[in-house]
Amino acid sequence: MVNVKNGYGRNFLIPKKLAVEASRGKLDRVSILHVNAPEEARQLEQMLRAATPCPEEIIVAELTPGLSTHTGTGMVGVSFIAGH
Repeated sequence: MVNVKNGYGRNFLIPKKLAVEASRGKLDRVSILHVNAPEEARQLEQMLRAATPCPEEIIVAELTPGLSTHTGTGMVGVSFIAGH
């Protein structure tokens, strides 16, 4: 996770379509991706489960060296598909 200034998402990411506003809706599918950071990925999974309704299965996957070249070791991210 990256800590950013208040308003960064609302004022920069969302208008540029780089993010969407979070809602309390059910998440249909969730994946957690990491680069040599399995413990941090488990912590993120626990945080997600505590914060919002998640599917029973959350896929946790380590990125390959080719993809991780751009992020470096320690990167953890999440992708999801939300129900409508």
